This record gives sequence, C-alpha cells and structure tokens, in this order.
Amino acid sequence: MVVLPVRNMLSSTAEGTAVLAAFDALKVLDAGPWTAPRLNRAVEKYERARTVFQTDREALERVRVCGGFSTDPDDLILMRNLLDPPVRELWRSPPDLFADNRVALTGDDASTHVALYMIEDIWRSPEQEGIENPGETATRYLSHFGGAPLAVTPDELPPHPLIVQIDFQEVALRDVDVFAQQRTLVGLPVDGILQVFGEGMFDSRTLPEEPGGGVTVRYIDESSLLSSRPVDRDDNVFPRESIAFEQGITYRAAETIDEDAIDRLSALEAATYSFVALYYQTREQMKVESFESSSVGFYPARRVSHLLGAPSVDFALDPQDFVLLDRVLPLQNSDDGHVLLVAIAGTGTLAEAFGDEGWLQVWMRGSDLAAHRFDQIVSFVRSS
Repeated sequence: MVVLPVRNMLSSTAEGTAVLAAFDALKVLDAGPWTAPRLNRAVEKYERARTVFQTDREALERVRVCGGFSTDPDDLILMRNLLDPPVRELWRSPPDLFADNRVALTGDDASTHVALYMIEDIWRSPEQEGIENPGETATRYLSHFGGAPLAVTPDELPPHPLIVQIDFQEVALRDVDVFAQQRTLVGLPVDGILQVFGEGMFDSRTLPEEPGGGVTVRYIDESSLLSSRPVDRDDNVFPRESIAFEQGITYRAAETIDEDAIDRLSALEAATYSFVALYYQTREQMKVESFESSSVGFYPARRVSHLLGAPSVDFALDPQDFVLLDRVLPLQNSDDGHVLLVAIAGTGTLAEAFGDEGWLQVWMRGSDLAAHRFDQIVSFVRSS
C-alpha cells in the first residue's frame, strides 16, 4: 500500500486543498507581524475549512493512516488539528462524543466513567506550614503529590514515601455538577484528607504477603486535622508538587472491541488528558521557549492522574487481576462492587516511580468506600 504524506493526500480534494491554503496562510501570518483582527480572521477561516473536511469520515481515516507514517512537523500538526476529538465541546454528552467523525465509536465499543483529574500545578507551590485555618480550604493547600505527609505523630506513618495526599474539602469545591453526582453516588467523604503511600515498584501481585501489596491508604478526618502537622522525612521521598482538580471522563473498552476501535479510543483518552491539563504547564514545557505556533501548534499530550473513573485504556485489568480482587476483597453483597479509588500516573515528580510509562492503581470495595474505610485495598502497578 502506498501511503501519501498528509499534505499530498489533502491536496487531492477540494476540501483538503482549502484546509491546506488556510493552514499555510495562518502559518505565514503567525510567523510575522500581525494584528489581532487579521489573525482572528485567519483562524476562523482555518476552522471553517477544517469543519467542512471533518464531515467526511472516510477522508479523516485517510488522514489518520497517512499521519501514522509521517514525521513531518506540518503533517503532525495538520493531523492533530483535523483528528483531535472534540472533548471540550462534547465530554458531557458521551453518545455525541462517540458519534463524532473524529472519534467514530459506539456504546458497544466502550463506556465512559466520571472522574476527577489531578494535575500537577507548578504555579501553586506555597510552603506547607501546617493548618492554621482548617475551615478555609483556599489557604490550606493540602493536596499534593509527594512531599511531607500530615500526621499527628511521625510514628503513625507507614515507612514508605507519600505518593499523593488529597484534601476532600478542596475536592468538594471542585466537584461541580457531573462529578458531584458521582461523589454522592459512591459516598466519598466531603472533608478530611486521603493519603497514599508506597515504594512505587511493588503491588498486590508482586508482594502478596503485604497488605495492599506494600501500598497503604490512610484517611484523616477533619477533627484529627486540627492536631496534624507535616512530617518531614528527608530520605526516600518524592518532591512535593501541588495539585489542581478538573472534572472529566475516563473510558473502559468493551471486551469485544476491535483493534481499530481500540486505537481510536486510546487517541480519545490522550485528547481527554490534553483537555483537562490544557492550562497547566509542566516544568519540561517551561524549559521550551516556544512551540510550533501559538495558533496551529500544540503541546504534546501527557498522562494525568485521577480520582475514581476507569483505568487507562492500555492498562485495563486482565482476568488474573479480577481473580485477585475477588480473592482479597470479596464483595459483601449483590449491590457491592470493586471501585478504582485512584489511578496515579508516573509523570512529573513521580516520573518513573512505577516503571516506564507506569501507573499505580488502587482498588477497594464500594461498600468500604461508602463507609469511609480505607484499610483494605488492592494495588496494581502497570507499565510498558
């Protein structure tokens, strides 16, 4: 099969030629002196040309195939601009999102699950001085990856480093509409903090003799927070990074999904990560003075941790994992189920903590979550 570059493929149709012309005009304008009205008109023209092209599902599939073999920067930008799923516009309506030509999935291919994404916020890194105003969430800054965990006394802490600390009172302020319904449904606490500790490379499969596979989850209720303070542990800690919260959806592939559909679902997941983390620059991105274009360029997608939801499409549970869950956490009744409490991506301050492109998944019973019991969990570390 002969695969054309994306630019050559687009130039073979009138609709594609219109996209190229608008793209090239925008690049020229963006690289030189410009005024806001001229730039806005150029952007709008490019968007209109893309919208017309995106009505043709077969043409989009040809772009997908061509782009998969290209390393040309313009090809990659065009492919991203034409194929990126409309997560921002449609995530609240999964059937419409799936039906869009850029996604081309059905409810038989996958399901969606509401989550609260946790993104590293490098601009909000106040010194953690303890809790002076426990009733004023905005002054607490208790949610962070790594760093010093809160505790009444140091000896109550597990020996492993803190992976994440989540302030449920701050979560309650961020779980508007969609996530608020999910939080109420599963019974998440409305205050207090959740802490997850672990070495990073061990889990319930590799260390079955340890509760939680060496991963420990602690919950500190609001009354105990008054006497809790950060416990600095100089050795074996992950650097502290504050957390910002954004609600969104995650995806679970159906067992019957085919390879083409799973590729499109993975692309949809990556686009969702980009959407929720859009306004949160990473430290690596800070080192880059500029990227391709403020109008047609993009930052690369990155994986994003989340509270609740479904595990990453590429690291869903396999049959042996379900067997382990059922054995370690037998369900209490027919209404009970296993819930993904957190999925932590090995990025940023936790880079390589869970192996190459790794994740830490912490699972528990829904009945325990509703009762705010966090002492019985199962952990899975997944990596490439």
